[in-house]
Amino acid sequence: MSDPVINDATAVNHFTILGGHIYGGGLTTHTNALNHGKRVWMTEHYLTNTQTSMANCMQIAKEVSDCMNSEMSAYFWWWVYEPSNDGSNLVTNSGHIFLNGYTLGQFAKWVRPGYVRCSSTYNPSNNIYVTAYHNGGQLVIVAINMGTTAVSQEFTIQGGSVSSLNIHRTSQNENMVSIGNVQVNNNSFTYNLPSQSVTTFHP
Repeated sequence: MSDPVINDATAVNHFTILGGHIYGGGLTTHTNALNHGKRVWMTEHYLTNTQTSMANCMQIAKEVSDCMNSEMSAYFWWWVYEPSNDGSNLVTNSGHIFLNGYTLGQFAKWVRPGYVRCSSTYNPSNNIYVTAYHNGGQLVIVAINMGTTAVSQEFTIQGGSVSSLNIHRTSQNENMVSIGNVQVNNNSFTYNLPSQSVTTFHP
């Protein structure tokens, strides 16, 4: 739907961001917009019944990862709080954070304005999906394990030098819990990713 505007020599110079939703299978790489130097934002989506089920929250984590892997620059959840709750609110009206809020926080807390997505092997092992982001010498890696068993995953960092990374994780019983840190030796480290979990490695 956006191609007529992008392909118009006058119109294309009057916008910088292509925004859209991903309802109805709309998650795709918008190559034409990207080739014209436009940023692509996912500006609305939500999944119901995600407040207490990690299995459902893993679908959120996979969706955000898929959007980033499709070269999108932003992901917006439809609402943080709305009175007619269908299980998609991220918080209560008093500010209590649900599991879906912590799941999104694994990305949002550490992938901050100024960070740029860098290339990564997106699906390095069965059920494992990885996206990475950098800001100068700072690196953030978000790894999700969609499977029902833990996976020992090796990470290799290219084009940069990091000595250690802090770790936070969300799972059925962990809400962005600090897991300490991991040492990076010769630009490589291996970490055990628990089943149905989102793990963020960050400065």
